[in-house]
Amino acid sequence: MGRIAFGIAVVAAASSMTTSAFAQTSTGPQVIGARSYSPMVESLDTVMAFYAKLGLKVPPPEKGSSYPWDEEAWHYDLHGGQAPKSQMRFAYATVPGAVPPATALLIEPVEHRDIERKTHVLRVQDPGVTTLVLLVRDLDAAAARLPESARQKVRRVSAYGGMARAMTVAVPGAHLVELLHLDPLPQTTAPADASVIGGWVRVTVEDLDKSLSLYRDQFGVPFQMTSITDEALGGLAGTATAKVRIASATLPGTRMTLEFMEVTGVERKPLAAKIQDPGPARLQLTVRNLEGGDRRLQEGRTVDGCVEPRRDHHAAWISCRGRVGSERAVPGAD
Repeated sequence: MGRIAFGIAVVAAASSMTTSAFAQTSTGPQVIGARSYSPMVESLDTVMAFYAKLGLKVPPPEKGSSYPWDEEAWHYDLHGGQAPKSQMRFAYATVPGAVPPATALLIEPVEHRDIERKTHVLRVQDPGVTTLVLLVRDLDAAAARLPESARQKVRRVSAYGGMARAMTVAVPGAHLVELLHLDPLPQTTAPADASVIGGWVRVTVEDLDKSLSLYRDQFGVPFQMTSITDEALGGLAGTATAKVRIASATLPGTRMTLEFMEVTGVERKPLAAKIQDPGPARLQLTVRNLEGGDRRLQEGRTVDGCVEPRRDHHAAWISCRGRVGSERAVPGAD
């Protein structure tokens, strides 16, 4: 049975909808923004506590010491049958600032229950794995706040220009984080006392060209592509034979940065995960109109199907899942 590692929730924002939002004509790029990066996690309470140690802005639970379970009935079918009737709970963490022109990244970890789940081992080279890249003022100080079991070795990185150091961190039962210290530090909107000054989302894909055929060619996001060696990333994949291609873009509207990374010349295994499993993630994209976004997904043969478009007082939305067999939810991502 096919499984999804990276999903898309396509949203038509209420502020841009007319009474015919599902059928209006679009001009220009289809994607006009992005709401949040939503990793699926094993324990929301554990992940939010870890985010606080990373230096993210984390609101406490409204009551007690645990985040509440969601009671919205329509959320039970949010993922189009991939996680039928499972209950979710989620919260929001925010990167304290951003490197202009980007804006602060919103992170929405999601936990499922009342459904079978499997936690997966995550490796940066495996298609479907997502990494939250956090720019930090002081790598050593940021790493010292974390459990030693979560940290990997410090790497020297030249891919982003200048002198840089990085460390990959595993968020327990969730996703990967890369702590990245650039020298010199870039300008940032973060407060002077913030340890994290910016961030973006990196998605490892199997075939970068196929991924760009959707996001660049169908959705109109202007990606810039570069080829580098694993050495330029400080041995991120752990072998000198690895070759890396990266495509990055700033999504319109919210100015969120999205980065796709393809690693070849090394053993890879696609992340075989269901959407409720800790490890996969969902990216919420805001589009000009829902019909146009749905048509590009369906005609591009990138999904097995999407749930029926829905409206609430915030937006019109549609959620798509991966195909069975060898097809993919995001081309090249799983």
